[in-house]
Amino acid sequence: MQTTSVKLYSLEYSEAKTYLAAAIFLAGNIVLPQLFHTIRLGGPTWLPIYFFTLVGAYKYGWRAGLLVGAHDIAKAVLAVLLCRLLFPAVPLAGALSGAACVAGHMFPFYMRFHGGKGFAAYLGMTLALNWRFALLLLLAVSLITLVTDYVVLGTMTTVISVPLYSAWSGSGTTALLLLPLSAIIIYKHRDNLVRICRGTEIGLRSAHRGDHRKSTQSGPPRP
Repeated sequence: MQTTSVKLYSLEYSEAKTYLAAAIFLAGNIVLPQLFHTIRLGGPTWLPIYFFTLVGAYKYGWRAGLLVGAHDIAKAVLAVLLCRLLFPAVPLAGALSGAACVAGHMFPFYMRFHGGKGFAAYLGMTLALNWRFALLLLLAVSLITLVTDYVVLGTMTTVISVPLYSAWSGSGTTALLLLPLSAIIIYKHRDNLVRICRGTEIGLRSAHRGDHRKSTQSGPPRP
């Protein structure tokens, strides 16, 4: 039997190929999720739809994969930092721009206001507003996800913790600004929460094994 091997690379940041590979995988990471979100049950069927990040890291090394994955949160980080730079006299400039970025991610006009669930942009906004708290939160979210096997529980931890921490640290206005975004994100994940309660939610490890595609293709269970 003839076998074929996959040639792997380990690119450096000093090489132009690193940025070219990251740009190609980044384009796929943007376009495919947009397409699958227009298909009924596209998300559960094609989890994880952001697999270009993993493929980029596997094929071209962790540096290229890191560049691809960074775009998920970079837009919110840039929005916060840029607005703070342009309007230093406005205390809430960063929070307002970050909130607008999260809202735009969830309700993009070019997709008839049917966008993503907002977690990546929300995490990027949190990172730009308070990077120390964001890193601690990211560690907690990673542990929760690994222990429970459900990404959505890490998402819920994030969107609940950030407004509470803002209020506790004395930024009550920021907390009030973020609460509606957190409520919308929780609402957008309501189906996931219901499936967790029913025991039918696809866990992270099951998704990587491909169990979600098997269950989708087989259809609903017969009575």
